[in-house]
Amino acid sequence: MVDVAVAYASTAGVRLLDDALTNPRWDRASKRFLVSIDFGITQPQALDRIAQLSNSEVRIPNASQVLASPSLLPRSTFHAKAFIFRGASWSESCASVVGSANLTASALATGSEIVVGQSWSSRPSRSERRQLQTLRNTIAWFDDAWATSVPWCDIRDAYRDAYRGKPRPRKPPEERTAATRQYLRPTAGPDVSSSLTIQLANARHLWIDTGTISKNRGPQKPGNQLDTPRGTRVFFGFESTRVPKNHNFGKVEMRVRRPGTQFVERSVRFGNNEMDKINLPIPEQNGLDSYDHSYLLFTRLAPGPEAADRFELDATDEKAVRDLKSAAVNSLDLTMTSGRRYGLIF
Repeated sequence: MVDVAVAYASTAGVRLLDDALTNPRWDRASKRFLVSIDFGITQPQALDRIAQLSNSEVRIPNASQVLASPSLLPRSTFHAKAFIFRGASWSESCASVVGSANLTASALATGSEIVVGQSWSSRPSRSERRQLQTLRNTIAWFDDAWATSVPWCDIRDAYRDAYRGKPRPRKPPEERTAATRQYLRPTAGPDVSSSLTIQLANARHLWIDTGTISKNRGPQKPGNQLDTPRGTRVFFGFESTRVPKNHNFGKVEMRVRRPGTQFVERSVRFGNNEMDKINLPIPEQNGLDSYDHSYLLFTRLAPGPEAADRFELDATDEKAVRDLKSAAVNSLDLTMTSGRRYGLIF
């Protein structure tokens, strides 16, 4: 048996859950979904898709009260988020996931959520039996809420009409983040995996151990063309879709982190060597001898009308990158096929 209670759901979230759990046991399991329509956030198509799952039934808590409001405002919100997996009897294994995650792509794949998962074997220990009582209490609450909720099929037409009648019916707010939009884009021919795409789109900093930059400006001048791993373009705001060689993605504004420097337009393209190429600011125009043998640190400026597609570049050293990682919430270290190191800091 599977019992799910969420505040709202999206079609993308239902698809991700079904894809992740698809197996004979999931198909055979009896499924009960409690999904609210508070504020008209849940997509009607998502409820239809849940109802189409094998052995699935959907009910809506507080449905009559919410539909009585032209704005679909509840008297009290249904804000539960719980996923419970159990057998037909308590002698079988069971598990629960309880926390902040709704049934959306953001909650299941790209957003920051806090959840607690716990499982119990068919022969729980004495301490596990005490913990299991909490799950029994949760299921008792679910059963009560289920008994007083309305089947989706009974209000389907009424909710679809109310949803369409809202000033601007659209996806749940968390489905409209940049990371989720990137994750849900068509993935035919991507140059980076979905997980790395999200990390690149969310990172505040990108650092790269440069090694020696090629003399693209001639033998007497320091180079300013940085080869980066294929897909790095996502950090700079471009899509991960595969493109032909020598494809120009576009331009961003960048400045070297030095007193008095100005933003300049720099191009990002996919080179003939199948690497993303960043055209850096001219080093000697920004107080630098060269970018060789340094750690280049790109910082995405905070969002806002004055900082759209703007980045700061610092030519620094390994210690500065290490210190920044230590102070950050999270970081990711990566290695190119050549052995050069790079990474993301969040």
